[in-house]
Amino acid sequence: MKEDKGISCTILSIVYVVLAYISPLVGLRLIGVDAEKISSMAFCALVLPFLAGIVNAVYIRINRQKISRVTLLRCAIIIKYLMIPMYIIGGLLIVVFILLTCTPVVIMIFVGPFMIAVLSAYGYLTMLGGNAFSFAYIRKAREEGVHGRIISTVGMIFQFFFSLDVISIAVLSLKERKYIVATIAVIAILLMGMIGITVWLVLKMTGVL
Repeated sequence: MKEDKGISCTILSIVYVVLAYISPLVGLRLIGVDAEKISSMAFCALVLPFLAGIVNAVYIRINRQKISRVTLLRCAIIIKYLMIPMYIIGGLLIVVFILLTCTPVVIMIFVGPFMIAVLSAYGYLTMLGGNAFSFAYIRKAREEGVHGRIISTVGMIFQFFFSLDVISIAVLSLKERKYIVATIAVIAILLMGMIGITVWLVLKMTGVL
């Protein structure tokens, strides 16, 4: 029986999430120490998690035959689900900077778009870097006949889009009847978030807020 690298894969997925959260904090710390270290902050915040994702992809490639489908799904869920708070915070910050850009404060005309670009780039890079386990899981599930070609292809494509990446992994998890409680909780949170945003937009457009 082949050894399943379950523990090591789980550790790598958790380390990835931790890096994704602390990298921006390290970047902010660098700015506070020396304004000239903004380039170092950008490298740390934007590149480090993505590089960790590449390391994960290489590890999966080398140990492909020793990692089970369920292990890959578990690691994909750890990354996708635990990253949701970060993306919510990032999205709210982007909204704040969009609103600040529209204020009469002159400096925000420059700072606002810059921060929006940085936050968007960081969010997308961390999403792509976290896809190593998702891609590997979908591919292995397809090879083992768990998922069909169409749903696998759609799942792969959805990994390149915010929210859809989480939704697709959630659907595939439910289809496998794995991690049902956690998945249902995440779906409920996403639905409530979408409803809340929709209500807020409607109230904002109608002038109530």
